[in-house]
Amino acid sequence: MNIQTPKQTLVVLFIAISLAAISLLTAACSRAPSDREAVDLALPSLRAFVPDIEKDDISILKSYQKDADTIVVLKAGGMICEMPLIESKNGWIGRGINCSGQFESPEKAEARRKKKVIAEITASIEETNRKSPFVSDRNMRHDKSEFDPETLTVRSYFTDHGSKQTAMSQKLLETVKETAMAENCNHLRYMMRNGVTVEHYVKDDDGNPVMQYIINNDVCNRYYR
Repeated sequence: MNIQTPKQTLVVLFIAISLAAISLLTAACSRAPSDREAVDLALPSLRAFVPDIEKDDISILKSYQKDADTIVVLKAGGMICEMPLIESKNGWIGRGINCSGQFESPEKAEARRKKKVIAEITASIEETNRKSPFVSDRNMRHDKSEFDPETLTVRSYFTDHGSKQTAMSQKLLETVKETAMAENCNHLRYMMRNGVTVEHYVKDDDGNPVMQYIINNDVCNRYYR
């Protein structure tokens, strides 16, 4: 049986304390945010140059220490980025982000943009149809709207309650049409800028056509204020 001397016991204790101190020091020096925290910190900086980026597009690869900073290395689409962080008593603070590479190809960027536009317009049309039919302050009733995501075309159908009581000359009708086109071009500018075509069909109370027009970005260029 081996019996340690007091001196040997002190040596063993010293080694154990040293190892614990090294372990604690290493842990302190290698602290890093969780992947979720790192993604939340990176997202605002990445959106400065990739506005449509989402959290699911970002993955954390690793982290390392450099001077007083914790450097988080992440992948966003086709880009590799480094994000320096410092830890404060209130949590982690980002110190900018540096990226190399391209987030996505022009083709993928266009597909992403179109997908976003389709989702936004679909939601807007559904909300409008839930409220329909409704009458505007111009005695114009919105009956329904349709959206074709393949051609990015919105078709809206209206009933003009006042058209029968107010017989309009062709010249006056054209003036009213021009005014409506100008107003809708400016009101729907986001749609126009994203390649959407809008068709409006107006009938009277008996179902007779009163007016129809089609607007897109090319048409609206002369109306933008």
